[in-house]
Amino acid sequence: MKKVAWYKRKAFWRRILIYAVVLVIGGIVVRWRWQVKQERQAEQVRTEEKRLVNELVRHYSGVKRVKFYGAYYNLATGFTDYVFRVNDQTSYSNYTVGYTNDVPEIGYYSDFFDKNERKKPLSITEAKVIRVKVIYNGKYTKE
Repeated sequence: MKKVAWYKRKAFWRRILIYAVVLVIGGIVVRWRWQVKQERQAEQVRTEEKRLVNELVRHYSGVKRVKFYGAYYNLATGFTDYVFRVNDQTSYSNYTVGYTNDVPEIGYYSDFFDKNERKKPLSITEAKVIRVKVIYNGKYTKE
């Protein structure tokens, strides 16, 4: 009986084929799950951006246009920063959301907020009447 080299055996090539198929299917599943996670995060960011625009209109006068540039999650602090511009102002505004001992902490950083704060916030129904052009970004980054 003639000895057959290890790389010429049918069983060897069958195993290689099975391993390759498993790797391809695993890669497809991992990519699909990653895309679903990214879509879910983008939807959460967009929901928070909508809520932020509503709060801006309720608490500050003169809001006509809001453009978002992204959301950044800070791993060190656990807070999420939303970067945006109001009415094409030259400086960026920051909106920080986070939780300390299960209490939400929110902070705004910009000259716009100091100058245009309303003495009495609008109600939710009054704020919905005001038209604001919003450019959403929906991108989420971990730093």
